[in-house]
Amino acid sequence: MSNAQLMQQAMAANGRIAHHVISPHLSRFSALDLGGAERLAAIAGAIAAAAARRHAPAQARFLQQLQELTRPAAGVAAYADHDTSGPEHDKLVASGIAMLDAGFSRLAEELAAAGVAFERAAAVEAVLFSRLLSGHRPHRVRLALLACAVALASPGYRPGDLVPILPPDRGPATAATPPAEAARTGTFG
Repeated sequence: MSNAQLMQQAMAANGRIAHHVISPHLSRFSALDLGGAERLAAIAGAIAAAAARRHAPAQARFLQQLQELTRPAAGVAAYADHDTSGPEHDKLVASGIAMLDAGFSRLAEELAAAGVAFERAAAVEAVLFSRLLSGHRPHRVRLALLACAVALASPGYRPGDLVPILPPDRGPATAATPPAEAARTGTFG
């Protein structure tokens, strides 16, 4: 069975319970009224947490599934991804990660309790995460998923940590003085 068929069948069989479980968490997440960059950072943090907790043997495959699922949304961007930073930004993102992480963890527990096979539960989770990602510009989604991979490869990463989408600015580079030109000797001729 192809990956697409698995996802379609998993959503057809379990989409109703998935939406019932995740909807309150998504409503609280929306109520945070995050800007585009904060929203994407929170989603990336929740994806990294889910990959670390439930997809450990195949984290790269899970991230690849999300990339493939978001590809059809290329060109669609409902959220402006203006970057902001600072302690308030980090608090908002951390709150968003916690809300999404709790929702997707509860979803995984409910699906497992209902006897849903792991691969089908993972497919449902991937579809729902891809829907959250699809409101962002494709290049920002790719950066977010790459940031998840980098975070997951970091030995100090813990589920729920912030996942920086772009490296922090290092400030303006100091202009190096070009080396002095060597004195010319000789004649042309």
